[in-house]
Amino acid sequence: MYYTKLNKKEKFQVDVLLHLNTALTSELGTDSTNDERKFIKALRRDNLRKIKEISPAFYKEIDDGER
Repeated sequence: MYYTKLNKKEKFQVDVLLHLNTALTSELGTDSTNDERKFIKALRRDNLRKIKEISPAFYKEIDDGER
C-alpha cells in the first residue's frame, strides 16, 4: 500500500481529506435532495483531486471510478 510510503506531512494531508470525505458522506440521508447530493459529490471529487496531487500512486489505490 502506497499510504505507508508517504511522509508524515503527506499522511496528515491525506488523512484530513479522507476524514472530510467521510464526514460529508455521513451527512447525506434519505431526506437529502438531489442538489445536496450533487454538491457533496462535487466536494468529495475535489478532495480526491487534492489527494491525487499529493500522491498519485495512493490515489490510484483508492479511486473507485465515481464520476
